[in-house]
Amino acid sequence: GDIIYVAPSHAETIAGAAGALTWSKAGVHIVGLGGPTTQPTFTFGTDAGATVNITGNDISVENIKFTANFLDVTKAIAISGTGVRLKKCAFREGPNLNFLIGVSAAAAHDLTIEDCSMVLPDTDDTDCIKITSASHRVTIKDNVMRGAWSVSAIDNSAGTCNDLKIEGNTIINDQALDVPGLISVQAATNGDIRNNVFKHGYVTDTSGATSPGACLVLNNEIMNVT
Repeated sequence: GDIIYVAPSHAETIAGAAGALTWSKAGVHIVGLGGPTTQPTFTFGTDAGATVNITGNDISVENIKFTANFLDVTKAIAISGTGVRLKKCAFREGPNLNFLIGVSAAAAHDLTIEDCSMVLPDTDDTDCIKITSASHRVTIKDNVMRGAWSVSAIDNSAGTCNDLKIEGNTIINDQALDVPGLISVQAATNGDIRNNVFKHGYVTDTSGATSPGACLVLNNEIMNVT
């Protein structure tokens, strides 16, 4: 239950390969102080393998900015702990200084990603949020995701997930490819996808822009490509 407060305008560079920064202590709350212009920032700037690994259970991360400053950083955050929560975090990149994947999750049961701003426009990027093995009771809600992902903004690439909830997000994929692009989950993954606003750079209907598996799909709206 310890709380770590990160000072406004704190700046830190994630240097080296994967595992340069690992949060493993269960139950810790990491809270950034400051507003949009003074949000504490972790910059990935020296190695494409630099990653924040969240391996502890019940860790929450709030109001932290993650910024790419290196070409094709494999992923910003890799989550394998259960009960992890990301809230009000920001993900940013520039041309050729990018995250191929924003957040990767494996066996991350009870994960919540809420009220985050994920602006990742580089066309080399593949996924904003990628679930790579069965992760049950994942909630992705009230986020803004804008990018040019070649696979999907939310991609359950492997493993059946139970009780997946994707709700209230604004998801814009400007990649002009005929792929689901917005949400793609395994055929047997269940849960609900509701009340989201979508924009796709190629597909103009919800059925073409999403591959919802066995999830209930309700009250989503897709904007025209123009």
